[in-house]
Amino acid sequence: MLGRIFVGLGVGVAAQIVPLYLSEIAPTEIRGKLIAMNTAMITVGQLISVILVLFLIPDWRMMLGIAAAPSIL
Repeated sequence: MLGRIFVGLGVGVAAQIVPLYLSEIAPTEIRGKLIAMNTAMITVGQLISVILVLFLIPDWRMMLGIAAAPSIL
């Protein structure tokens, strides 16, 4: 349970800091597009994960394996 709390806090902090960092370092011409693309990609990723869960509900081991694949790569 403690691990989930730390991971949740880390994801929350990252979700707050990344757009701020991007807005500071991006050129003014593409600043808005970059922030919008970041938000859109997060939303698309969440949509894809929900769709995968709908297809893999009976096999929770497969869901964990798919989540671990990017980390292994």
